Amino acid sequence: MSRARWGTLLFLGVLVFATFYDLGGRNLHDIDTARWGQLAREMIRSGEWLVPTRYGELYVNKPPLYLWCVAGPAQLAGEVTPFLARLPSALGLLALVLLTAWWTRMRTGSAGTARIAALLVLSTAAVAWLGRGARLDMMASALAVAAAAVLDRAALGLGTRRTPWIAGLLVGAALLTKGPPLLLVPAAVLFAGSRDRTLGQRLRAARPLLVVVVGFAIALLWFVPAVRVAGWEPYGQKLLIGQAAERITGTLDQSQAAWYYLLSMPALFAIWGLGYLAAAAGSLIPRVRRSLGPAASLTVAGAAVLVIFSLIPTKHVRYLVPVVPLFAMALACWCRLWWRRPARARWDLHLRVLAGVSVLAAIGLVVAGSLQAGALPGLLGPALAFAALAVVAWRSTGVHDVRRRFVTCALYGLVFVMLTQGVVRPRFHDGNKQRFNRRLAELRAGDVPVWIAHGMVPENVFHGAPEARYFLDPAEPVPGETGERTLVVCLRKQAPSLRRADGTPGRILDPGAGRESWVIVGFGYP
Repeated sequence: MSRARWGTLLFLGVLVFATFYDLGGRNLHDIDTARWGQLAREMIRSGEWLVPTRYGELYVNKPPLYLWCVAGPAQLAGEVTPFLARLPSALGLLALVLLTAWWTRMRTGSAGTARIAALLVLSTAAVAWLGRGARLDMMASALAVAAAAVLDRAALGLGTRRTPWIAGLLVGAALLTKGPPLLLVPAAVLFAGSRDRTLGQRLRAARPLLVVVVGFAIALLWFVPAVRVAGWEPYGQKLLIGQAAERITGTLDQSQAAWYYLLSMPALFAIWGLGYLAAAAGSLIPRVRRSLGPAASLTVAGAAVLVIFSLIPTKHVRYLVPVVPLFAMALACWCRLWWRRPARARWDLHLRVLAGVSVLAAIGLVVAGSLQAGALPGLLGPALAFAALAVVAWRSTGVHDVRRRFVTCALYGLVFVMLTQGVVRPRFHDGNKQRFNRRLAELRAGDVPVWIAHGMVPENVFHGAPEARYFLDPAEPVPGETGERTLVVCLRKQAPSLRRADGTPGRILDPGAGRESWVIVGFGYP
């Protein structure tokens, strides 16, 4: 088998491993991830697939395509599991990385540059985090990038008559996932232009009017029946007009200053965040833009989207995930230019150092997994990956293209680092929450009612909140007769104010993990 084919198989193996590893090994404790599990569970129970509900009330936040992708397989499996809740996000990550590779090769003609760009995307912290979560952002980003890539192919004259129709289908799916903001990236790519074709030629080949009509027609196939079921005022108006007004005016809790992305991207898009900002700034300088070659116009499109999102008060770093492939292409092109320069470093020594660091990382993971009960099986995969990387790096010394081999091994190592932190951090962070849930299950044996104090939402604590179905104002009496068993989940500071109607106080049955943590207060327990 040729070296190029081995490289392709290694790349695909790393991608599949990083995408699907340990998806079902952790419960859904994070507020947003558990929310989608709960919404999918209610969709199955109620049989209402057009309009999502949350604890019986309309959930006017996002269109339902992601929920359909969770609830459909879950209905066949019998329940919403952590794996099924995360699966659409993981598939979105897989698609985003493969799309980056395909799009980069289409633009540059280089398989090596395409692979580097894909690995940059995969090892971007925020991208890996969203792809291994259970929320719609990664799936929506993948659909937006797919629409932009197909539209760009049509604009370059490389497509067929069906290509604009495919772009329209992808736009419609993106609208059904997260709404109109996802149209910004395809629009920016289309109007950014290219070196070989004028804007008029691109527009005539891409047929954007057809793309928009097809996309919105698909969205309306869901929206019109949904409004007929839920009503225009409580659902349609809030979904279309209310949310757009809140984001544009900055009345949501994610309102940030204009420079928010400039400060947050280096940290949240680590370790490539500074490079992405450099690519965005460099695309505005003609000399630097020329160094980007075929990826120059796409980098300009990414910079334009960054500026537009910076001008809107409502911001979150996940909104920028669709532009990551555009900036990753620029970094990959710069990496290709650097390869062509004369070697001035002892790359064999660098490879040996990389092999040593990889061995230490593998040992550290095994030791860390041994220190916490149940953590070792989840960390054996990354440990073996680092061990394999050490072997490859050590055996790569002395080859002809040693510098290229070092860059490739270093990138694979960074991918493993991102994967490992995505596995290790939630496992240790969620350990107390899992213990809390087990303790709650023990205490509520016999179907004891569980109340949850206002100021929290059930997904803060529970996997989809199957135990808590009631909300309680801490200033009001806890329902129930004296001696009747009742549980209340609240913040520690709320516990002293909880009383029965006769003044009987509760008893803290589980103190949580810290001063600001949740506690379980029991009434009628000895």
